[in-house]
Amino acid sequence: MRRCVAEEIGQRLAVLEPNETPELMGLDEFSVRKGRLFHTAICNLTDRTVMAVVEGQGKQKVEEYLDKLKQSDAVKAVSIDMHEPFRQAVQMCLPQAKVVVDKFHLIRHVNDALDKVWSRLQGGRWKEGKSRELFKRRFTLLKRAENLTDREH
Repeated sequence: MRRCVAEEIGQRLAVLEPNETPELMGLDEFSVRKGRLFHTAICNLTDRTVMAVVEGQGKQKVEEYLDKLKQSDAVKAVSIDMHEPFRQAVQMCLPQAKVVVDKFHLIRHVNDALDKVWSRLQGGRWKEGKSRELFKRRFTLLKRAENLTDREH
C-alpha cells in the first residue's frame, strides 16, 4: 500500500515542472517500505508545498530535479537532514544557496550525544544526586534562550 501511494504521488508530481523557484527549499527522504525503499520529498518551504517526490535518497535524482529549476540562483537556502548526498547535490546545483540542517535532526543528534555522555558518566562514577542533576540539565539545552531563568543562563 505504501509503495502504491508513493508511486501515485510521484507520478502526479512528476508531470509538474517546477514553475517558480522558491527562496527556501527543503529536502528529506522518507521510507516507503520500512528501511528498504526510500523516496525524497523536495519542498517549497516558502509556501509549505511539496514540489516533487523523486525515487531513492541519492544525489543523482535530486540533482536532476534541481537542474530543472528555471531560476536556480533565486534559491537562498536549502534545509536538509544532514544526509551527505543531499549536501553534495545542493552544492553542485545551487552553489549560492546556504545549506541549513533542519532543527528536528539537529536536536536528535544533540540528544543522542547527550545520552552517550550521560550513560558514560552515570556508570558508577557519579553519585545519585549528581546524575539526576545532569539528566535535568539536558532539557535546559532544549529551551529557547528567552525562556531560561537567570540560573539556567
